[in-house]
Amino acid sequence: MRVNKPFVTVMALILLLSGVLLLMCPSTRPASAHVPPPSAPELCPLTGLPSTSLSLDGVELRLCTSFLPAANFATPDPDDAIQVATAVEMGRGDVFEEFSITAISFGTKPSTESLPRAAARSEEVYRATLRDYREKQGGNPQAGPGAHFFGQRVVGSVSVVDLHVDGIVARPVAITEWVVEAGSRIWIVRASQKLPSAEMSRSQVLSLVSPLDSTELNSPDLSRPSTSAAAAGSLLPRSYATLDNISASQSITSDLPFPPWWDGDCDTNNYYAETGIPAYPLGAVHRGVKACGPRPWADGAPEVWVAFFPGAVEQLEWQCPELSKRFMYLAYDIAPYSANGSQVVWNCDVDTNGCWLEQIANGAPGQAPQPDDILSYGETCTWGHTSVVAGSIVDSNGDGTIVVIEQNSSPDGSNTLTVNDWVVSNAVSGWLHDPRSDNVPPSGVTVAGPTTGVVQAGYAFIATASPITATAPITYVWQATGQLPVTNTGGLSDTVAFTWNTTGTQAITVTAANAGGTVTGTHVISIYIPVQASFGAAPLAGQPPLTVVFTDTSTGSIATQLWDFGGGITGTAQHPTHTYACTGTFSVSLTVSGPGGSDTEIKTNYVRVSDKPIIANFTAHPASGPAPLAVQFADASAGDITAWQWDFGDGSTLLTTGGSTLLTTGGLTGTQPGPTHVYTTAGIYTVSLTVSGSGITDTCTRPRDITVYESVYLPLLLHNYTSPPAPCVEGIANGGFEDDSAWVIPDTDYPATYTTAITHTGDRSMRVGIVEPGDNRYSYSSARQTVTIPAGAFSATLRFWLYPMTGESLAKLIVPSRPLAGDWQYVLILNEDDQTLDTLLRQRTDDRQWVFHQFDLGAYAGQTTCGEQSRTIKLQFGVYNDGTDGVTAMYVDDVSLELCAGGL
Repeated sequence: MRVNKPFVTVMALILLLSGVLLLMCPSTRPASAHVPPPSAPELCPLTGLPSTSLSLDGVELRLCTSFLPAANFATPDPDDAIQVATAVEMGRGDVFEEFSITAISFGTKPSTESLPRAAARSEEVYRATLRDYREKQGGNPQAGPGAHFFGQRVVGSVSVVDLHVDGIVARPVAITEWVVEAGSRIWIVRASQKLPSAEMSRSQVLSLVSPLDSTELNSPDLSRPSTSAAAAGSLLPRSYATLDNISASQSITSDLPFPPWWDGDCDTNNYYAETGIPAYPLGAVHRGVKACGPRPWADGAPEVWVAFFPGAVEQLEWQCPELSKRFMYLAYDIAPYSANGSQVVWNCDVDTNGCWLEQIANGAPGQAPQPDDILSYGETCTWGHTSVVAGSIVDSNGDGTIVVIEQNSSPDGSNTLTVNDWVVSNAVSGWLHDPRSDNVPPSGVTVAGPTTGVVQAGYAFIATASPITATAPITYVWQATGQLPVTNTGGLSDTVAFTWNTTGTQAITVTAANAGGTVTGTHVISIYIPVQASFGAAPLAGQPPLTVVFTDTSTGSIATQLWDFGGGITGTAQHPTHTYACTGTFSVSLTVSGPGGSDTEIKTNYVRVSDKPIIANFTAHPASGPAPLAVQFADASAGDITAWQWDFGDGSTLLTTGGSTLLTTGGLTGTQPGPTHVYTTAGIYTVSLTVSGSGITDTCTRPRDITVYESVYLPLLLHNYTSPPAPCVEGIANGGFEDDSAWVIPDTDYPATYTTAITHTGDRSMRVGIVEPGDNRYSYSSARQTVTIPAGAFSATLRFWLYPMTGESLAKLIVPSRPLAGDWQYVLILNEDDQTLDTLLRQRTDDRQWVFHQFDLGAYAGQTTCGEQSRTIKLQFGVYNDGTDGVTAMYVDDVSLELCAGGL
């Protein structure tokens, strides 16, 4: 059997936009309209992946990711005002242990992970707090894959933490976390992935989690596209970056949250109640913020004073400053302040009202209004005018147009202004600008990935641009030795996989560029011939003490050898000699390691030592392959042998004596001691050789020794490459409880029983414990089976499903369960004397659903020493009821014990 180490490959994604409409007016205060969400798309817009829908904290969400676990999302009751949606898949072979989404409303302070109270623009504080928390766990957080959340490209953080993911042993888990602000909430998205090895390097971990960059989370409530018909298709895409400790809470494509007092479409309740004249949307909208009417100045409508929140400066609804201040309140968390249209820009002051926006005067060379900027106009009427920029197209000469939305001026709430030599038309005096949206060039790019590898294997490399404030989109051009250039455009990171067919030092150069500048990074990897383990030995049978000479015939770039001779004895010489002092059958393995990787060759039941004068043994090569498979068998027996009886497991036999064939069936060529047999049908075959001489007979049997596949197995080194299956056997009988065999049910006051009431698969399961409250009593209820784990077993994996329950009966699920302080559900490992060796599970839960469990029982494998050849243990499922309060039970189904490799 061969065991190789795996690899990973990956890809990434990109962007989007939005926009709308501008001129003259008087006074103000904010609002925002809630429109019923559009029907959810079947595909996410950026990744094109199918979406999974869920509702969390009253928000409809659409999630796309290639790696979402198979289980459905479950939303538990709020904990400290936090709602968490979690999907957990614990099935064998699945990648993720957990994928979760957490929504924390503004004003809420979580009680976990030392997180602060959620507030506007607190996402960077949350990120720093989570990094500190992972540092204390020893997780060494690093920049991880970027993903798309509510229209934003967010860079994640990856930490490796030891967690108890299987209930017994702490395993290394890669935790990828993203933090984003949207909809008056802080969102934490988390993916936890159990690592295949505790010895993975940082670059290997990053390669493993890099496919998460296809993750996309949207909401029809929080991220509706908002481009007016007048401006659609004419706006330049633009994204926000992060500056120092201030994080961009929304991207240009995402809608702003609605304030709590906004109770209709353009606040019809407020306006209509006082004047009898209904309000209405003019038509222009930017990021969900609508321009509203009627227009007091243009239409002579009555004026209504409104306040954004109790104690706030009142604004005249629907005057032009109301729209600008409403937008600033929602987008930048700047409270309304006293200002007419011409004063909106110049009255915004950091010392008096905490206004942190930049003030830019019209005509400044190299500067033109950008989306989300706020304009003030000179006093072309008594009060001047103000508007919000929705789109901007200005060339390097300072010529172009901008689109604005406005109130109390244009009929549809939109307008277009010209820009000539950096001067905006219509007497604009200046504008307020968010400095976070400026084009920040990358200052550097690092390339992470493996530093050694082998030919014909795919390796993933991650390029990460810095600083974190660098403006997206960023274009990455990859050039590797002997490879064609690869170009991708995305966010702060990009991933590419390369494969080399020749050995040597290979250089990877990455150029990262945006509109602000270009930087270059390099990485070097050394490529070697892959290691392949192989060995031989002689003699392979004899009486103790038996001295065996082992020969390493491995190939590739090898630095070390590690031999396992069986019986717990190891060695590190290249060509060792080992003496077997005890009788027994010994499996031998050789692991070779070096720059070309690591590989292990395992030969099961390889050496046989016996006190008999005649000892049967043989070898077979190859042990696996596609049909038709020709296998060369070689006699390795010891003693004065005169007859050999072969049974090849497919109905074919061979009997020879003195070199002559006496009886043969099936496809055989050659004569003793080296027959060749051809297997024509796919399957797993047990082979035996019986030798005799001087009236003495001995048999060597190798269960599941030959594996024949239906088609050619191509060992392509792909992302999901796995080695050919190891020879394995099932160690549990009647694991589905479909008949009454194999399991022992002790006769207690309330014994376990086979049942059809609740099953995982098939028609029956095993019930342990008490279900009906009327049957409550002091009782132990259990079912057990005796199993044997062979000597030198390479792996012994126990799997089963439990359906635990406490409290009332199934017919009374609407009655809350009572706490059962004395009752327990448990799974034990016992020795032959019924003494407890290990408690695999001890719990008191009321899940009332099937839960998968998996445990490694390799520690109970028999030791190949003088005497013990295998180990017998007992597996017991049980429930203890103390006879008070409610009752406790659990159903058990689909129990299996997979025994693989050595000793089988």
